[in-house]
Amino acid sequence: MQALLPARCSSAEARLRFYASQFSLVEVDSSYYAMPAPPSCGPNARRPASP
Repeated sequence: MQALLPARCSSAEARLRFYASQFSLVEVDSSYYAMPAPPSCGPNARRPASP
């Protein structure tokens, strides 16, 4: 069975960057108890950078 992710993708950010390098769209299935504050959304909107 072939691994879906390379061994170097050990953190959540590394996995997200890998997925973004392979696919044009990445959906993040994330639950919030309330809408996140705008300062919390900024870093997520800027990640990951296109390769």
